[in-house]
Amino acid sequence: MNNAHLHLVVNHLPIIFPIVGVIILLIAIFTKSDVSAMQNNAENSGESDDD
Repeated sequence: MNNAHLHLVVNHLPIIFPIVGVIILLIAIFTKSDVSAMQNNAENSGESDDD
């Protein structure tokens, strides 16, 4: 690895990784799966049996 590669890794990747992280976070928020909804339904149905 020469000095140019070392410069790119040390100086540019710490800037790129948070941007990629925010993009992944936004994708996860907008494409939320139904797993959490199914868990909430299961918990709510269990609470109604206690009445």
